[in-house]
Amino acid sequence: LDKQTFAFANDFEAMVDNPPEGLPPNVTGKLAVIFIDGNGFTKKRERCADHHSVEEGFKNYRRFCLALERNGGLILAGLLQWMRGEPKFLGKDNGETCLRFETLLFGGDDVCFVVPAWGGFAFMGKLQEILAGLRAPVAGQNETPVTYKAGMVFADHKSPIRDLRRVAESLAYAAKETSGDRNIVQVMALEGLDRADLDPQRLRGELFGKNVRDDPGAFGLEGSQWVKIRKTVQQIGDKAGRSQLHKWYAKAEAEGILKLLGDDPKTDPLKTEEFTKRTQDFIDKFGKRLGELDVPGDVCDVLTGKDPLLASNAARWPLLPLHHVLTLANYIEAMPLADPQQAGGGGS
Repeated sequence: LDKQTFAFANDFEAMVDNPPEGLPPNVTGKLAVIFIDGNGFTKKRERCADHHSVEEGFKNYRRFCLALERNGGLILAGLLQWMRGEPKFLGKDNGETCLRFETLLFGGDDVCFVVPAWGGFAFMGKLQEILAGLRAPVAGQNETPVTYKAGMVFADHKSPIRDLRRVAESLAYAAKETSGDRNIVQVMALEGLDRADLDPQRLRGELFGKNVRDDPGAFGLEGSQWVKIRKTVQQIGDKAGRSQLHKWYAKAEAEGILKLLGDDPKTDPLKTEEFTKRTQDFIDKFGKRLGELDVPGDVCDVLTGKDPLLASNAARWPLLPLHHVLTLANYIEAMPLADPQQAGGGGS
């Protein structure tokens, strides 16, 4: 990062002031709070220190910690350099050009950023691009990839920031339930000030039943697929139409399908079988309707849960992709897609 003085928005009011024209109403005035947490960094530190030679163990431990510090600098420098050239992150505060950006936490394994909601998905894309290139030496080995789980929440800028940080952190921890040492993101949009103080899993349980709390990783999105995720959601909107999707979502809710396997199917096998059949019948009809609308087959597979692109455990919860599309589309489409060729396959 070349030497340059950065002016930043003084508060969250200034961060969302004078938004770009043409934003969806539910995006204007909103923040995106992003929390990332390293995958297994504590265990990696322990592996570094676990050496028959105390001296070598200390050296390995120190090399790993220094690499994490270096990676933190790469993350921040890369984001600042990129945002400086992105109009959606530039604003005015007391007549001075400023970056619409705030760091709430930066140290160790955990990092928390705040940007305007209309730039949240693009910001996460760039962050994922940077994370994909990070390396660190573990236990004396050559530098190996290190990965992070991330949470991102969209909410009104007047919501208590401590609550929003907690929600983003909870989403990042839920993302850790998605198996594998890879970059996973969970995203949630809050519509209203009174929702920010609730636990994300409680909110999801209200929609999908108690059992979704036992599968918090189900909502995970692959960081390496961020460009494809944004492109697919836009394609879904163009081909299927929001009104059609809202009708099917409302139908699922009205018929009790939205909760899928009910609140506690394990104690009632007959109920489990009934809800499984009803859910599958609903998904089959939904898929047939999408085909009638000339939605491409691969996109149909995403919307009906056969492809886990929009929810890591869509096979168990096949309406999660539709939920993600309808609750997040405005935030995804708030800004145009970047050229995937320029995004290194991981960001936008």
